Amino acid sequence: AATAHSGGTSFGPAYAEARRVAPRGKFDALVHFPDGEAYDGWPMPPAKRLVVGLCGTDQLPCETPIRAKVIPVTEGEGRA
Repeated sequence: AATAHSGGTSFGPAYAEARRVAPRGKFDALVHFPDGEAYDGWPMPPAKRLVVGLCGTDQLPCETPIRAKVIPVTEGEGRA
């Protein structure tokens, strides 16, 4: 369900909302499922750690912020 639709290619608004909810990086981790497109560049994550579940491609078009863990995700994998 989390990967059923696209949220667009600008991560800034979502990251800004996370900062509003938990200011000063109170989240320990942020798990992000993008398709790899980041037209505005990749903003600093509003958490101490960023995990990227990369959907649909093995390469990111831009650098992720500091020490992001990138895990390729294949839709439908592991289903019986």
